[in-house]
Amino acid sequence: MQPPTILDQPEAKQKPIRPLVITIVCVIGLIRNFIFVQYLYKQFYIFFPDLSLRGILIFGALIICLYTISLVGLWKTKKWAVYLFAMVALSEQLLWIYHNMWTPPHILIPGIIIIATFTQWKKME
Repeated sequence: MQPPTILDQPEAKQKPIRPLVITIVCVIGLIRNFIFVQYLYKQFYIFFPDLSLRGILIFGALIICLYTISLVGLWKTKKWAVYLFAMVALSEQLLWIYHNMWTPPHILIPGIIIIATFTQWKKME
C-alpha cells in the first residue's frame, strides 16, 4: 500500500480574491467615516442644547456604525455588505432630506461606492 500523495488530497475551497475596486472603496469609505465622525463631534458640542439636532447626532452615530460594518463585509467580499451599505446610504439620504440639509454632494460618495460594488458582484460570495 502506497502513502497518499498530494494529488489524492481533497481540494481546499479557495477564498475569493478581493478586487482592487473593493479595496479602494473600503479605504474611501473608512476615510469618509472618519471625516463624518469629526463632523458629528463638532456638531455635538455646538448644538447639544437643541433637542431636534440630538436625534440627528444619534442617528448619525448609528449610520457610522452600520457603514463600518458594511465596509468590513465588503473587505471580506460578502454580498450582504452591498445590501447593507445601500440601505444605510438610503436612510442617510432620507435623514438629510427630512431635515432640509440635503445637497447633491451628499449622495456622491455613497453612490460611487454602491455602483463600484455592484460591478464586482460576481466576484463576491
